[in-house]
Amino acid sequence: MNMKESKPKIMKQYKYFFTSDSKKEAVGKIKAPTKNKAIKKAAARKKLNLEHFLELFSIEETTPIK
Repeated sequence: MNMKESKPKIMKQYKYFFTSDSKKEAVGKIKAPTKNKAIKKAAARKKLNLEHFLELFSIEETTPIK
């Protein structure tokens, strides 16, 4: 049996905000390995399908505060 070693996923922090908000104030924050996964998680948290979520919100990577 050939077992591949899985690499640890590096989690990044993303914030999502209303697309209409010029100040980009975070509505929420998500940790995910990729932007696509962050979008899926944020949409699920808001109980929206992806298309509707992306009509309302934008998402970008942010630096976590330590």
